[in-house]
Amino acid sequence: EDYNIKTIDIHTHLATFTYQKTTQTAREIHKLANSIQSKGGYISLSEGMRETTVIIEKENLDVLHRTVTERSVHAHENISGIGIVFDEKYTSVPGMYYILLQQLLLQNINMIEITSTFTSLVLYIDERDTRLAFDTLYGLFRKNKM
Repeated sequence: EDYNIKTIDIHTHLATFTYQKTTQTAREIHKLANSIQSKGGYISLSEGMRETTVIIEKENLDVLHRTVTERSVHAHENISGIGIVFDEKYTSVPGMYYILLQQLLLQNINMIEITSTFTSLVLYIDERDTRLAFDTLYGLFRKNKM
């Protein structure tokens, strides 16, 4: 399958914090999300069975530290998000995520976090790998269009 995408976006100056999943932390993260969203800021939340990860712009770190009292189990303060928006038809075609991740693996780029919605995928990587990751993915899709 030759995959085509609609857009590739880059969001830099992000930070990620992972917390143990507790009722108190969930309440505080919800408050944080409301605060950041009310100002039009960037926030992404990912909730697993035992942990919750928050990804925000570094300019909102003070809000995070004032709002979430629990100590994070992991933090990474120099990440970028590469957002890929694709056509709805690819949601039923196997292998697209594999192709994307394989190309980045071949460039020795580590995925710090991955989030998705129905027609988009955001790959969070260390900021120092942003240009290489973008060029790799752009080149993959450009080649498929030719």
